Amino acid sequence: MNGKSMGAALRERLGGEASHDLFECLGQHGEDWRKNVMTQCTERIDLRLERFALREDLIKGLSDIRQEMAALRVELLRWTFAFWVGQVAATAGVVALLFRIMVQ
Repeated sequence: MNGKSMGAALRERLGGEASHDLFECLGQHGEDWRKNVMTQCTERIDLRLERFALREDLIKGLSDIRQEMAALRVELLRWTFAFWVGQVAATAGVVALLFRIMVQ
């Protein structure tokens, strides 16, 4: 925006020097406003990127926990199966012993 793009009525009412000063003031504040807006946008983008990174870390962490829980479930099933096999063997041994004692 230059002094010529300012309306003729405003230039006539303010005068040449005041019009120029007004134009400079608006130009300076406009530049400050643009810098402010850019700073705010950059900060918001950075904040969103940080949130996205945290969300990614959370998703990865939960995925790791799920995998560990699945591995623990398999391990628990193995131990349970071993326990029941041991119980069946012990019960079969006691029944065989009782049967021998009763047959004699």
